[in-house]
Amino acid sequence: MEQRQQQQTEQSQHQRSSEQSLPATTGVGEAGNTSQQQHANNNQTPSPESLQNKIFVGGLHLGVDREALKTYFSQFGCVVDAIVMVDPIHRRSRGFGFVTFEDGSMGAQRAMAHNTPHKLLDKFVEIKLATPKGGDPGVR
Repeated sequence: MEQRQQQQTEQSQHQRSSEQSLPATTGVGEAGNTSQQQHANNNQTPSPESLQNKIFVGGLHLGVDREALKTYFSQFGCVVDAIVMVDPIHRRSRGFGFVTFEDGSMGAQRAMAHNTPHKLLDKFVEIKLATPKGGDPGVR
C-alpha cells in the first residue's frame, strides 16, 4: 500500500514539474504541430520580435486578462495574439504580458508613439518593443 502511494506521489510530482517547464501557449497557429515542426517553422519565418510587431506590457493590474489587453491595444492595429503571463504555482498574473500585432500593421509602432500614457483598469502600464528571450534589449 505504501509503495503504491509513493509511486502516485512521484508521478504527481513529475507531472507538476513537467507542466511548469512547458512554455505558456496561446493556441494561435499551434494546433497539431509537433515541437520539431514548430522549430522548423520558426527557422523559416522571422519572429514577431524581429519584425518589430510584438510589444511587452509591464505593470499590469492583476485583474487584466488577455481579452482586456487585446481590446485595449486593438485601437493601434490588428492584434493577432495577447497573453498575460501567469505564475504556474499560484495561478495568478505576474503583472506583465505581450501583444502581437498583424505583420505590416505598424500597430506596435503606433502604440509606442501614442501621446498619452497607456492605462488599463485605472493603472498606468509601461510598453516596450519585445526582444527575443536572452536577446540584448539595447539592440533593436
